[in-house]
Amino acid sequence: MVIVLVWVLSAVLLACGGADDSRRPTRVPTRIPPTPTVRSTALPEVNEAPAIGDAERPVALLFAMPSDRKTAATRQTAQQLAQHLSDGLALSVTVELADENSALDRLCSGAPALAWVSAFTYAAAKQECDVVPLLAVKRGRSPNFTIGQSAEIVARTEITDLSQMAGQTFCRSSDQDVAVAWVLPALLLSSAGVNPFIELEAVRDYPDDASAILALQAGECAAAAFRPGDFDQALLDAVSAVADREGERPDYNDLKAAVHVIVPAADTTAPATTEQWRGIAASTLPYEVLVAAPENALPKDLRAALVESITAFFTDRVEGSTRIRRLLDADGILTVRPQHYQSFVTMLEGAGWRMAFFP
Repeated sequence: MVIVLVWVLSAVLLACGGADDSRRPTRVPTRIPPTPTVRSTALPEVNEAPAIGDAERPVALLFAMPSDRKTAATRQTAQQLAQHLSDGLALSVTVELADENSALDRLCSGAPALAWVSAFTYAAAKQECDVVPLLAVKRGRSPNFTIGQSAEIVARTEITDLSQMAGQTFCRSSDQDVAVAWVLPALLLSSAGVNPFIELEAVRDYPDDASAILALQAGECAAAAFRPGDFDQALLDAVSAVADREGERPDYNDLKAAVHVIVPAADTTAPATTEQWRGIAASTLPYEVLVAAPENALPKDLRAALVESITAFFTDRVEGSTRIRRLLDADGILTVRPQHYQSFVTMLEGAGWRMAFFP
């Protein structure tokens, strides 16, 4: 018993290191020398970006227009506007004659820019970089200025809504410009759920309004579009100028009974002031609009100063009308805000439109 006890105690002492007075050497970790602190090399000084309106960073004003309007007289007026803005604002301002695509690119490039563009390009720029409309074109004579184009869409009596046009034929009159005869109807068809490029049976062109009316009566097509007021005149023209297939002149009442308006024309009258104006009516194609780059590229105060100076240039009592016709092919301008274009933008969204200028 004593022997066992001694053995157990010896084992415990050995485990605790008490059985041997000699100590094992303590393992000292290898010393890792400290990593020297990396001292950053001073960066070279960077020059501040030129201020907006400096010669190295001018404000650019673009006019998107077709090539045939870029005449010597138009370029001369553009130079006069650049001088007017530069002198009046004590800034470097350039004025360029451009196209819709290059204007869209510049507006969303981050550069201090403004551009007179189509309403389609404005919508594309708004979607891409949140630009702001400032001024709009108006055409006509006071007090009957208009802010855009609209159309009456007429159809055979069995068609009462654009959604019924799937599988039908749409006819276009050469008397109508492309915006009225096709662009606006195509957008409205798309908004109604009918893709005009793949769901119509066909699209047929006719030489004039009277021929389009007779085609509708004969069932050659189901719908067509006319400028406001042209439909009634087309009915009269069809009666007076064209005989029907039996060689007899068509009866006005028969024509009137065969075709009716399914989409009335919108009111495109330009307001005297936009303070209480609700904005551009639905189913309207607005005229050109002056659009400013986002505020981080063109500050609000500078925008306001530019608008004031541009307005003064185009409303000059002596030369204003000539200037505005040359650069904008217009008869006047008015101040606008983003909410004034909400119906137009909503129409494009409903139509699934994704392109600048024309769909």
